[in-house]
Amino acid sequence: MGAKLNKLTDCRDKCKIDTELLRGNKFEFEALRNYLLTKKINSKDVFDRVMRDVADGKFSYLMDRKIMKVPPIVSREVKLDKNTAVCDNCWNDLWFQMVLYYRMDIVR
Repeated sequence: MGAKLNKLTDCRDKCKIDTELLRGNKFEFEALRNYLLTKKINSKDVFDRVMRDVADGKFSYLMDRKIMKVPPIVSREVKLDKNTAVCDNCWNDLWFQMVLYYRMDIVR
């Protein structure tokens, strides 16, 4: 059975930040969780914030062997918009990249 396609904006309800998302990195998870709790921000707020950068063309999905659990043969950047179709299989890698992008933006 194939993976279901969703519009990127419809993935908002799938947002969950846990140690599994951060690939077992408990330090990064705790740092991010503490920051989010202090600022009273939840995972949907993170999604909304990154979606603003998607709309502005500042965030793209990177298909790269350095980032993805199951990497492609050839790396490439995929431009996104709110109506981009995302399969269930790609959602986990995309959400990981969105959270990592948000986490890196906190430091800036």
